[in-house]
Amino acid sequence: MLLSLHFGQLTTALALLIRLLALTVRILLLLSGLLATALLLAGLLTRVLVLLARILVRV
Repeated sequence: MLLSLHFGQLTTALALLIRLLALTVRILLLLSGLLATALLLAGLLTRVLVLLARILVRV
């Protein structure tokens, strides 16, 4: 009886730990994706601004 109670608590604790780790991994992947997107957009924005500056200098 006592062994099954401890096993149940251990299983619950492990399940909670796995959920927490999965959530942490999801958040890290989301942040890395957002960072990559922001860098990509920043690079594209820089290129567009350079092109606009070139056009304005020629005019």
